[in-house]
Amino acid sequence: MIRAFILYNIAHPHEAAVSDAELRALNRNNLKAIIKLRDEFDAIFSNTISRGIDTGLFAAADVPMVKSSILTVCARVYVWYRPGGSRRPDEVANVISDYLIKGLIGGTAK
Repeated sequence: MIRAFILYNIAHPHEAAVSDAELRALNRNNLKAIIKLRDEFDAIFSNTISRGIDTGLFAAADVPMVKSSILTVCARVYVWYRPGGSRRPDEVANVISDYLIKGLIGGTAK
């Protein structure tokens, strides 16, 4: 999930920027629809983290804070990633997702 979200934002930097910074420009109906989708997406991540904690795979954590941190890291890759740089998109996604997953697994897992 993390890797896929990073790769999406690398492949679609303009869409990522718009969804990150321009929601205020939407009309009321479109904003409601986007917020509903965002909330559903957030819930998928929250539920996955909670299940990982419940099964002992992930360390105990403040789920809303961890979820928000992970999603922010993934969503904002478009800010600094540039095609043709020293890392391919899959390398960037692997490094970041590995780092974030190790953070979830580390600490005081059951």
